[in-house]
Amino acid sequence: MIPEAFTLLPCPAGTPETTLAMEGCAEHRIVALDKQVMSTAQAVYASLPSDLAKRRLLTSQRVWIARRHAVCLRASNAYADGTLAPVAFANCEVRQDRRRIVVLSALQGASSP
Repeated sequence: MIPEAFTLLPCPAGTPETTLAMEGCAEHRIVALDKQVMSTAQAVYASLPSDLAKRRLLTSQRVWIARRHAVCLRASNAYADGTLAPVAFANCEVRQDRRRIVVLSALQGASSP
């Protein structure tokens, strides 16, 4: 599981019009993408040929989670103490999750016979 430091806010139907709604909708995207990251990582893990390769994947996942947090903190600092800071952070996590899925999918394709 990918640990998240938020309590899932509601995401209203339609286009979110408040920063709280924008944040909630981004959080819902994060939860869905986190599941996709994990399922892709699990598929890669299952296809790896050795324990060493599996340990390396687990280590890379832990490093990626820490890096994602640091990158998104920097992205949200532009809005420090403002209502857009958590929205910027959440949208950054969405982008980072999407990139990780691409990387893991490439690994999955590379490890297939």
